[in-house]
Amino acid sequence: MTGKLGVAERPINRLGVNMNFKKIVYQASWLAASVLTAASVQAASLSLNTGVDAGGAVLAEGAADVTWTISVDGGVTFTTSQVNYAAQICCDMGTVASTAAWVTDSGVAGSSATGWGSGGTVFLRTTFDLSAFDLSSTALSGTWRVADSLVGIYLNGVELQDAIDNTWDTDRPISALAGNPAFNQGLNTVEFRANSGNSRWDGLWVDATVRGADRFAVPEPTSALLSLAALGALALTRRRGS
Repeated sequence: MTGKLGVAERPINRLGVNMNFKKIVYQASWLAASVLTAASVQAASLSLNTGVDAGGAVLAEGAADVTWTISVDGGVTFTTSQVNYAAQICCDMGTVASTAAWVTDSGVAGSSATGWGSGGTVFLRTTFDLSAFDLSSTALSGTWRVADSLVGIYLNGVELQDAIDNTWDTDRPISALAGNPAFNQGLNTVEFRANSGNSRWDGLWVDATVRGADRFAVPEPTSALLSLAALGALALTRRRGS
């Protein structure tokens, strides 16, 4: 067929055009979805450090740590923990990192005594909320020390670590891998059980974090614009190449 100017026109293959257009739409949609998915997976984290304030700054000796509670009567009653006084730290307890502080039940400046007693089990707990976390990606990791000895570490009553003697001088790991069924979609409790041999120089030191994906995260407006830009760029590239 000849056009108005006598130039032969190329036949239009409508089926080919439709198939090519569908392919462009599919690839652009996949690219846009990838951008949105990457943007929506935002990290969430919670600190379980002992002896710090809400901003992560280490508290002064004798200050109350309201995020950790302690029981020295076998778990019957719990009170707010407090940061150890300098006199309550000895024997390599002071070699911990400065990201957290030792906490105990009570004490006064200048004295090494605590209320732990000798041989009885002391309970130290902290509670945190995972309502906004994707539990399939949520994990707990960090390090800890106990003076004098560890009886056990528990996550919502599930044992993570059994007893170890003389745990005040070396950092030891605490871990609950992503997808651990012990995690709750809501309130969770980590509990350390410990004991003392002499009711002096006693405490707990923890530097640990819970991390996971934010289950309520939504794409930012810029992500949507990126998706539209990707769609337009892909269509333009296809058009120029046709």
